[in-house]
Amino acid sequence: MVSCGQFCDGFRAHLPGKVHPEAVEYSRLMPNVLQCTLLLCSSVLAEIFENDRPTVNDMALFFSPGDFERSKQQYLSLLGLLEMREMALRSHINGVNLLISSSKRLNLDSCGLEVMESFLWGVYCPAKGHLAVPSLLFSDS
Repeated sequence: MVSCGQFCDGFRAHLPGKVHPEAVEYSRLMPNVLQCTLLLCSSVLAEIFENDRPTVNDMALFFSPGDFERSKQQYLSLLGLLEMREMALRSHINGVNLLISSSKRLNLDSCGLEVMESFLWGVYCPAKGHLAVPSLLFSDS
Protein backbone atom coordinates (compact mmCIF):
# COMPACT_ATOMS: atom_id res chain seq x y z
CA MET A 1 0.00 0.00 0.00
CA VAL A 2 1.17 3.51 -0.72
CA SER A 3 0.08 6.38 1.52
CA CYS A 4 1.45 9.84 2.31
CA GLY A 5 4.41 9.15 0.07
CA GLN A 6 5.31 6.10 2.16
CA PHE A 7 5.53 2.53 0.97
CA CYS A 8 4.12 -0.14 3.27
CA ASP A 9 4.67 -3.72 2.21
CA GLY A 10 3.93 -7.22 3.33
CA PHE A 11 0.23 -6.77 4.10
CA ARG A 12 -2.17 -9.58 3.26
CA ALA A 13 -5.78 -9.18 2.17
CA HIS A 14 -8.31 -11.81 3.30
CA LEU A 15 -11.94 -12.39 2.40
CA PRO A 16 -14.33 -12.74 5.34
CA GLY A 17 -16.62 -15.76 5.68
CA LYS A 18 -19.57 -13.95 4.09
CA VAL A 19 -18.93 -11.59 1.22
CA HIS A 20 -20.82 -10.28 -1.80
CA PRO A 21 -19.87 -12.23 -4.98
CA GLU A 22 -18.95 -8.98 -6.77
CA ALA A 23 -16.50 -8.17 -3.97
CA VAL A 24 -14.78 -11.51 -4.62
CA GLU A 25 -14.40 -10.60 -8.30
CA TYR A 26 -12.94 -7.16 -7.52
CA SER A 27 -10.56 -8.73 -5.02
CA ARG A 28 -9.22 -10.96 -7.77
CA LEU A 29 -8.43 -7.83 -9.80
CA MET A 30 -6.58 -6.14 -6.93
CA PRO A 31 -2.96 -5.37 -7.82
CA ASN A 32 -0.07 -6.41 -5.59
CA VAL A 33 0.62 -2.76 -4.75
CA LEU A 34 -2.24 -0.42 -3.91
CA GLN A 35 -1.81 3.29 -4.44
CA CYS A 36 -3.89 4.96 -1.76
CA THR A 37 -4.89 8.45 -0.74
CA LEU A 38 -5.83 9.56 2.76
CA LEU A 39 -9.38 10.81 3.34
CA LEU A 40 -11.40 11.97 6.31
CA CYS A 41 -13.08 8.77 7.49
CA SER A 42 -16.32 10.18 8.88
CA SER A 43 -17.43 11.88 5.68
CA VAL A 44 -16.58 8.91 3.47
CA LEU A 45 -18.30 6.29 5.64
CA ALA A 46 -21.32 8.54 6.22
CA GLU A 47 -21.76 8.86 2.45
CA ILE A 48 -21.61 5.09 1.93
CA PHE A 49 -23.52 3.89 5.00
CA GLU A 50 -25.93 6.85 5.30
CA ASN A 51 -24.89 7.71 8.86
CA ASP A 52 -25.17 4.11 10.13
CA ARG A 53 -22.03 2.48 11.47
CA PRO A 54 -20.85 -0.37 9.26
CA THR A 55 -20.78 -3.89 10.67
CA VAL A 56 -18.62 -6.92 9.91
CA ASN A 57 -21.26 -7.94 7.35
CA ASP A 58 -20.21 -4.88 5.33
CA MET A 59 -16.56 -5.96 5.13
CA ALA A 60 -15.29 -7.01 1.72
CA LEU A 61 -11.73 -7.58 2.96
CA PHE A 62 -9.68 -7.48 6.09
CA PHE A 63 -5.94 -7.00 6.21
CA SER A 64 -3.20 -8.52 8.32
CA PRO A 65 0.53 -7.91 8.45
CA GLY A 66 2.98 -10.34 6.88
CA ASP A 67 5.23 -12.62 8.86
CA PHE A 68 8.24 -10.35 9.12
CA GLU A 69 8.80 -7.72 11.80
CA ARG A 70 8.95 -4.69 9.47
CA SER A 71 5.54 -5.58 8.04
CA LYS A 72 4.05 -5.80 11.54
CA GLN A 73 5.57 -2.44 12.53
CA GLN A 74 4.29 -0.76 9.36
CA TYR A 75 0.83 -2.27 9.85
CA LEU A 76 0.58 -1.01 13.43
CA SER A 77 1.93 2.39 12.41
CA LEU A 78 -0.62 2.77 9.59
CA LEU A 79 -3.45 1.53 11.80
CA GLY A 80 -2.44 4.00 14.53
CA LEU A 81 -2.31 6.87 12.02
CA LEU A 82 -5.78 6.09 10.68
CA GLU A 83 -7.23 5.82 14.18
CA MET A 84 -5.50 8.90 15.62
CA ARG A 85 -6.38 11.19 12.71
CA GLU A 86 -9.77 9.55 11.99
CA MET A 87 -8.73 8.89 8.41
CA ALA A 88 -9.33 6.20 5.80
CA LEU A 89 -7.43 5.08 2.72
CA ARG A 90 -8.94 5.02 -0.76
CA SER A 91 -7.60 3.04 -3.70
CA HIS A 92 -9.14 2.91 -7.15
CA ILE A 93 -9.41 -0.55 -8.75
CA ASN A 94 -11.07 -0.99 -12.17
CA GLY A 95 -13.88 1.55 -11.68
CA VAL A 96 -14.43 0.75 -8.01
CA ASN A 97 -13.04 2.38 -4.90
CA LEU A 98 -11.63 0.26 -2.11
CA LEU A 99 -11.95 2.13 1.18
CA ILE A 100 -9.76 0.90 4.02
CA SER A 101 -10.35 1.88 7.63
CA SER A 102 -9.73 0.82 11.21
CA SER A 103 -12.06 -1.71 12.79
CA LYS A 104 -12.78 0.95 15.43
CA ARG A 105 -15.21 2.32 12.82
CA LEU A 106 -17.17 -0.97 12.75
CA ASN A 107 -20.18 -1.62 14.93
CA LEU A 108 -18.91 -4.89 16.38
CA ASP A 109 -21.52 -4.95 19.18
CA SER A 110 -24.28 -5.67 16.67
CA CYS A 111 -22.51 -8.88 15.64
CA GLY A 112 -21.70 -10.17 19.11
CA LEU A 113 -17.98 -10.09 18.33
CA GLU A 114 -15.39 -9.29 20.91
CA VAL A 115 -12.18 -8.18 19.22
CA MET A 116 -9.20 -7.44 21.43
CA GLU A 117 -7.09 -5.60 18.85
CA SER A 118 -8.12 -3.33 16.03
CA PHE A 119 -7.43 -4.27 12.42
CA LEU A 120 -7.68 -2.84 8.92
CA TRP A 121 -10.76 -3.67 6.87
CA GLY A 122 -12.02 -2.61 3.47
CA VAL A 123 -15.23 -2.09 1.57
CA TYR A 124 -15.77 -1.67 -2.17
CA CYS A 125 -18.02 1.11 -3.43
CA PRO A 126 -18.68 2.71 -6.81
CA ALA A 127 -16.24 5.39 -7.86
CA LYS A 128 -17.84 8.68 -8.87
CA GLY A 129 -18.74 8.52 -12.52
CA HIS A 130 -19.16 4.72 -12.41
CA LEU A 131 -22.78 4.47 -11.35
CA ALA A 132 -23.29 1.15 -13.15
CA VAL A 133 -21.27 -0.64 -10.47
CA PRO A 134 -23.72 -2.34 -8.07
CA SER A 135 -23.66 -1.83 -4.34
CA LEU A 136 -21.11 -4.25 -2.94
CA LEU A 137 -22.45 -4.27 0.57
CA PHE A 138 -23.48 -7.75 1.67
CA SER A 139 -27.14 -8.16 2.45
CA ASP A 140 -28.95 -11.12 3.94
CA SER A 141 -32.00 -10.36 1.84
